[in-house]
Parts: sequence; C-alpha cells; structure tokens
Amino acid sequence: GGGGDNWERWEFGEESFIDAALSDAARAEATDAPPAPVLGGAVAYDEGIQVLTKFVSEERLEKMTKAVDQRSGRARFVIEDPVNPSNAWACLRTLDSFGVQYVDVITNPENYRDNAENQRYRRVKTAMGTQKWLDVGKHESAANCIQDLKADGWRILATDLSPTARPIDEVEWSSFDKYAVVLGNEERGISQEMRDLADECFYVPMRGFAQSFSLSVSCAVLSAHLNCLGSLHPGSLAAEDRARVLFSWMLDSVKGGREILRRGGVDIPKNRPP
Repeated sequence: GGGGDNWERWEFGEESFIDAALSDAARAEATDAPPAPVLGGAVAYDEGIQVLTKFVSEERLEKMTKAVDQRSGRARFVIEDPVNPSNAWACLRTLDSFGVQYVDVITNPENYRDNAENQRYRRVKTAMGTQKWLDVGKHESAANCIQDLKADGWRILATDLSPTARPIDEVEWSSFDKYAVVLGNEERGISQEMRDLADECFYVPMRGFAQSFSLSVSCAVLSAHLNCLGSLHPGSLAAEDRARVLFSWMLDSVKGGREILRRGGVDIPKNRPP
C-alpha cells in the first residue's frame, strides 16, 4: 500500500516493491504484448511513464509527480571525501527534502589509505549507491568533479574557513544561473585542490566557541538558508530531465519493470543514464 511508514522505509534503501494495488488485468495486458524492438539505445521516457502508470497507485504517482515538479535543476551540492557514511546519508535525506536533485560525491582513494579509512571508503560508496531519489555523481578526485561541472556551466562555491572566504550573506546567490555548493570533509574541511578550483569560498558566521557545524548540520543550515532566499529554484528541472527523473523513480518502484516496459513497447539499455 501507499502508507507513510512503508514509503519512508523504501525511500532510502529497501528492496523495490510492486504496488499492492496493481491489477492482474494491467499486468496481463503488459506481459502479453509482443516484444518491443530496442529503440536505438534511447530511452523514451514519456512512453515508459505511460506504460508504468498502470502499475503504480494513484496516491504514489501523485506523490512522485508532486515531488518531481518541485525538483531543482539549478542548485546542486558536492560532498568531498566524507568520513562518516551516516553523515553523508543524512545530507542526502536533507537535500531530497529541499528538492535538490543533483549531488556529487568525491571519494578520492588516496584519502582513505589505512584500514579504518578504507572501510569508511567502502561504506560511503555503498551508502551513496543505495539511495533511490537523487542523481548522485561519483568522482575520485576534486579536479575531475569540478572540471566536469564547470564545463557544464556550474559556478562552484565552497564552504571554507580560510582568510579569503567571505560571509554567506555577501554571496550574491541570485546572480548565478546555476551553482554547486561544496561541503568539505568532517575533519579537514575542503582540500587545497578544491580551494584552488572553487570560484568562491564562503562561511557561515558563528557566535559561539565552535568554529563550524558538522557536515549534516551544515548541509541542513545551507539548504534552509538558500531555500529562504528563493535560491534553490524549485521546479527548475528541464522538461527532459523531469521526465527522466519521474521515469527512473517509477521504474525503481515497479518490480519487473524492465520486462513490463519491454512487453509494453519500450525497451531500454541495462545501463541507463543516471
């Protein structure tokens, strides 16, 4: 069913389900259809959505549609070398709640060398790969990540406590067409490489003895601040990206979805784009 508890459990990590409201007639209709040809490797998102709609309850589809209509295509977050998988996971939940669709996670193997850090590295990568609602880009160096984002027109703003960083209130967020906020490592902050690559560095002024927030709190504070400014730009996904995201969510929620699509006339490559 579509109860809140079931939705929450599935939201960040259990096995995909098929809706309890699925009708036998709808399944038979899709399964009995003739096999579909491969569409040149291209994903017909709208056609796929039309086929899968029969297998998702109205309540669940309404929730997915409402969420995708509020997703941002102009603000994204980058997490550099997180130490604690739970903190990174908490960031993903926060970003999902604020409608941020795109997240990049940098896990440079050079920074996870000893046994304990190597265990963290594997756990972080596992955690990033099991969430279901966000597009998470995975990178092994700051240079690869930031160069790709800049080539795509993203402005890079990194959280930092260095003397050259300026208070968050002095950043002209409304002047950016699209931007990426970089959150540093819980123990060391951003790397010098990231500092050199960023277009700007900023910090949240503190009024107590602590100099900085934890990673997950920083993510929440920044998201809330940007949301209050109207700078998260909800509803700014491009039409094709909106269709792709909704299609991906629906496909992940329907057990046997790929076979149902194939029988319904839409075939997709196994390694579909993220």
